Amino acid sequence: MKLTKLTFVMMAGAALVGCASDKMGGDDPGDPPIDDPQDPPVDPPRELDASGSYRIHSKFDIAQNMPGSVGSAVNGLISMTDDPNDPAKWILDQVIAALPDGFFKDILVASEPFVAGELNNQLTQLAPGLVNTLLEVGGLVGDVAKNFGLGETLSISQLDGQYAGTLTVDTFELNIDNVPQNFAFVDYELENIVATSLPVTLDATNKLSIGQHQFPIPYGTVLRIAMDEAIIPAIDPTAHDLGDLLNNAVDCNAVGQGIADALGFGNAGLYAGACTVGLDMAADALYDQIAGIDSSALDFDIAGISKTSDPDMDYDIDLLQEGIWTGTLGYGGEAAALGPATYTGTRIDIAP
Repeated sequence: MKLTKLTFVMMAGAALVGCASDKMGGDDPGDPPIDDPQDPPVDPPRELDASGSYRIHSKFDIAQNMPGSVGSAVNGLISMTDDPNDPAKWILDQVIAALPDGFFKDILVASEPFVAGELNNQLTQLAPGLVNTLLEVGGLVGDVAKNFGLGETLSISQLDGQYAGTLTVDTFELNIDNVPQNFAFVDYELENIVATSLPVTLDATNKLSIGQHQFPIPYGTVLRIAMDEAIIPAIDPTAHDLGDLLNNAVDCNAVGQGIADALGFGNAGLYAGACTVGLDMAADALYDQIAGIDSSALDFDIAGISKTSDPDMDYDIDLLQEGIWTGTLGYGGEAAALGPATYTGTRIDIAP
């Protein structure tokens, strides 16, 4: 067949139409164009994950609303300074308590107001720093309640989209005279306090809520640890307990001589020895009063809420910020609203 110019043009056009048809799609009108770009599937937005463990530092001011008779722990300190002839009268009371029954004790009891007045006139020699020492002890005991802290570990797990937490209290974190000090339970043979199955929620604004839970604190034990480990050494670095502190603050030899001079008879050494024993007995009595607090625990019944932060943007919460505890504080069947209470938390790695 002879290929004319017109025939060649028609054949070339048909070929071009066929190629275009192939590029546009198949015969089915519903087929999408082959070369049309397709939008990639959109991933759902990622959410923060609260699962993991956090080291929590909680701060409470329990002095404001401490219920019941917990606050009476320092009454023994108050009694040392609440009489016009104190602290001389208080010192004499300890001497009398330590003397064996008999003539000298009876005479000193009968003469106590007079002898106390005489000793008070010599106070700068007998116990130059006792009043200030006792006031400082009382003030620092108050610091324990005003700046009471706990170190805790919060472990959060997730199952079927629901969070649950376990909170383990293992450290007292006290701030005494503006000096923060930590006391791990294990160092004092104390059992950790554990609250389990806590409801934990992360809301749409990424605030983390820790559900209501209860835990008991042996506050008498806290005070005893604070007294011996922080308060007393801060006042007198050579003293190891309250007995040392009192004996260092009172010159019992001078007291013994003062009593002998005031009475006009008796051995100064006898009275001096009774002074030393009496101060030790007074310290033991105050420790007993502090220990008695633990006949009932200080019960925290609280819940918390905090902001969260993910600085490294890996969608795992790293920080709990501006946390606030709310709830009640109970003791001996009485309860009061919890005073100011805050917390912070930092993600930690716990070895399996």
